[in-house]
Amino acid sequence: IAGIIFLVALLGGIRNSVSTAEGEIRVKNEGEFSMEVTHFKYGLIPLEIILNYEEVVEYHLGSTYLSLFTNFIPRAVFPDKLDSGGIVFTKEYTGNQWGGLSNLATGSVTEGIINFGYSFGVVVGIAFLAFFMLLGVKVYGNINKVINGKNSVFILPLYLYLILAFARLSYSEFSYTFYTYTIYYFIPIFMIYFLSRLKIK
Repeated sequence: IAGIIFLVALLGGIRNSVSTAEGEIRVKNEGEFSMEVTHFKYGLIPLEIILNYEEVVEYHLGSTYLSLFTNFIPRAVFPDKLDSGGIVFTKEYTGNQWGGLSNLATGSVTEGIINFGYSFGVVVGIAFLAFFMLLGVKVYGNINKVINGKNSVFILPLYLYLILAFARLSYSEFSYTFYTYTIYYFIPIFMIYFLSRLKIK
């Protein structure tokens, strides 16, 4: 009983001293500590927008996932290349709000919906997210082998950034996540590795 009374008192004290208004956690004291939590909500914003529509504007049937392969081709070379999930979502569900200068990332579930509709799309989005989260756990489990293995200085950063890429799928989009991983991490590290192997005479 004493433990329950203590827990109730503790929760009451937290309730009276903590505020979560305006996307921040604030501790009400003289110093007023605050922590931004908008980032944790970011993946839900596109979902809130699309759920205001009675039905999906257009079924893209997986084209936003396939855009990963066309993303590497400049639009000047391939004007009709596939749009990624963020571009499709921003055009069709926000009225192209920023005129192509910026786009909302979809998150895995919303990207599933714009491709396959509300019912099957939610299943696809959650399945994608679950698969890559489990894969991230598997990759993380092999880190000790990588650390102790050959060329770990090159492979370890790829492992770490790959785990982060998997985690980003909850609020980012499939194509852009792996496109940026390839451009900013995989290719530079591969080039450094290749150059390090060259023998200068």
